[in-house]
Amino acid sequence: MNSDRLSDVRRRDRLRGIDVSDLDRSTLRGLMGSEATRVKILRLAGCRALLWARERGSGASYEVSKGVDRPLQARCASAPRCPGDAERDPAWVDPAEEAPAGCPYAFHDRGECLEHRNRQALEAALFTPSEARRTRGLLEALGYEVEEEAVEPALDDRILAAHRAPTPGRQVRVLGGPGGAALVLVRSGRRSRSAARGRVGGRS
Repeated sequence: MNSDRLSDVRRRDRLRGIDVSDLDRSTLRGLMGSEATRVKILRLAGCRALLWARERGSGASYEVSKGVDRPLQARCASAPRCPGDAERDPAWVDPAEEAPAGCPYAFHDRGECLEHRNRQALEAALFTPSEARRTRGLLEALGYEVEEEAVEPALDDRILAAHRAPTPGRQVRVLGGPGGAALVLVRSGRRSRSAARGRVGGRS
């Protein structure tokens, strides 16, 4: 597989939620030749849940996710800034701008980097099935009514409320979860659950 073809495969699969940058070439050929294998990988990666917790007597639900305390792009020592961007504000970049030559992930542009980082943040904050069961039990013991929403990080472009800039009226609670993980509960008094679940038009 030539270098241009390999780059195209990495870009396409990364955008679908599979980071193949550490796979060898024979494995990449196998993934290219087997759509069934790729679908199985997507299904395994998509086995995640977001919880919604509502206090009895309250109409607004908290979005419940895990606190993220690990690097999202471990191979990039300067993340969330790109290499050589020490003076730049990481809160906003031009997504169409070409990625720097020193990018350890070989992204084509900065928008691809942001999309990868957002998906990594989403997946890290969601619950596995076993985590969801234990967390649901804890929240119900604390008096919350809990709903579970299935989310496929590879196919979902949302940015969780816990990862957005603060807004007026937003309420945040942090609880100790099963296994010592932090649980982040976020809601806004002026927004319904359906509005909170809406997609974000721009990147952060």
